[in-house]
Formats: sequence, structure tokens, C-alpha cells
Amino acid sequence: MQITNYLAKWLATFSVLLLSTIAAADTTAPETKQGEIVGAVEHKMPDWFKESFLDISEDASEAGAENKHVMLFFQRDDCPYCERMLRESIDAEPLRSFIQEHFDVIAINTKGAREIAFDENTTVTEKELTEKLQVKHTPNLFFLNHENNAVARLNGYRSPARMTHLLSYVQTKAYLKTSLPDYMAKHVAKGSYQLRDNDLFQPLDDLSKVKGPLAVIFEDSSCDGCDYLHDRLLKHPDIQQEIKAFTVVRLNTDSEKTIINPAGEKVTPGQWAKSLGMTYRPGIMIYADGKEMDHINGMLYPFHLRETLRYTGTGAYKTITRKEYRTARKEELLTSGEGIDYSE
Repeated sequence: MQITNYLAKWLATFSVLLLSTIAAADTTAPETKQGEIVGAVEHKMPDWFKESFLDISEDASEAGAENKHVMLFFQRDDCPYCERMLRESIDAEPLRSFIQEHFDVIAINTKGAREIAFDENTTVTEKELTEKLQVKHTPNLFFLNHENNAVARLNGYRSPARMTHLLSYVQTKAYLKTSLPDYMAKHVAKGSYQLRDNDLFQPLDDLSKVKGPLAVIFEDSSCDGCDYLHDRLLKHPDIQQEIKAFTVVRLNTDSEKTIINPAGEKVTPGQWAKSLGMTYRPGIMIYADGKEMDHINGMLYPFHLRETLRYTGTGAYKTITRKEYRTARKEELLTSGEGIDYSE
């Protein structure tokens, strides 16, 4: 009798353990495959860039002695916009020869650890200098005169035609007389681009009354990136999903019509764009309840525009910084198995 009871208890215990093992095996989900990053284009700095000892004041003085300016080229290794700008607008003729004649170009890696003596009071790493100068997008061009003073700055990719005007602005020292937006407005010829309609655009004149996320798109007749905006970006399903959270307003900077901006100021679209330092078309300003969240003054490909919109549209800005968001979002996408495509 005791043996029978013992066997019964043993069998019951064994059955529970067996069923638990089977249940655990059945419910164990297959491991999620790590997502991959694609679209990051490897690129090398041209061999004619200056081999600097990274004493920038000395570099500026040496450049000035040859009637040149220093061009700091902020870039990162995985930046597709940097590769494109090098290939199309910096390391290609006719601009390459012009740049070599009038500028000393020094490459700065925004994630780099090289030590830079930026001025007599500032010695930092490349990464720290990037943060100090508030370089948010790459490529970023920072122009210095012979006294090591910044005379112009450019955020993001520019086509050869637009780069030509920027380089001329610095080389002729037009910065002594006028701002870069004013110079561009005067020298960029009116083009043949016809502004296109989109169901996203709201016909609003008073932007100070907009509640929640607001995206303001600046276009004009000379816009060389507006077809890409309409044909690629605004038709992209991921961007269409994120932009639903926004009131979207498109403004023509050629127009003399007065609008009220989010700060309550009465201005024409062109006046407002100039005050923002907006030199790229289409330029995009992002707001949340009247507060400026982002300033897009250069070309963005789908992934970066999607995430720029998402940071504000989801309200993530209320709890974390943009840098923290990018790090966390990248990890979230890759661990969930979703790929990240940096390409056009």
C-alpha cells in the first residue's frame, strides 16, 4: 500500500514537471532577428583637404595670409548626404578647383575623438566641438575668416548650383555687407517650378492659433528640391502616417501676402524665411503649440524626415531630448527586427 502511494505521488510529480516543460517549450517564441541598417554610404575625405594639426586659429591665420577662408566640413562616416555632397558639389568640377583656390577645407568627424584647439580658450574633441557649435545635421559647413571668426554656416546637402552661390558669398566677403539669406534671394534666379497642391496643406494665414503639432513648408519658384518633396517624401507611407498628427501649411516665399507666424508677428513668407536663416527650398519648420521644435534647412531622406516628425508628433519631446530619442528609437527599431534605411 505504501509502495502504491509512493508511486502515485511520483507519477503525479513527474507529470507536472513534464507538462511544465512541454508548456514552456510550446510558449517559447523564436528569437527576433536583429534589424539591419542600410543606406549608409562609405566615403573618404578628398586627399586635397588640408592635413591640419587641428589648431584652428593657426589654420585661419594661414588661410588669411593666402587670401583664403577656412571651411570646416562637419561629417559623419555613415552620412549619405555627406557622400552625395562630396561627390556632387565639393569634389567635382568646376567647384573643386574653385574651392581649392579659395578655401582650406578641414574635415571634422562629428563622432571623432581627435583633440581640436578651436581657439585660445577652447580645446575639445571633435565630438565635443560638434556639440558646442550645435551641429545637428550633417554635412555642416562652417566658414572662418583670418581672425578665426565664423562668417557663414550651412546645414545639410546643397546642389552644385546652390553651393556656387554660397562659396561666392564667402569668397567675395559679401558677408561684410549682407546676410546669406538676403544674398541668396538676390542672386538665385527665379526658376520654372510651379507650386503643387496637396490635400495635406491647410489654407491658414494665422499660425499663432494652431494648437498641437504644426509643420510649415517653405517653397518658391526656384525650389530645386520641391519635386522630391512631393513625389517621394509626401507620398511615402511612413511619412503619411506620422504627418497625420500635424497641421501642415505650405507658404510661397515669392508671395507678398501677409501672414501671422506662430510668434504672432505679421510678415510675408519671404520675410519670415529670411529671419529664420532659411536658405534651402523646401525648408520646413516644426512647431508644437507655438514652440519651435525643429528647423529643417536642407535635404532629408524618408527615414530622417519620418523620425523628425515622429519626435514631435508623438509628444516624445515632452519627456526626452532629441538625442535621447534618436538613440532609444534606433535601439527599438533594430531589436524589434525592423530595418533602418538611410538612403534616398
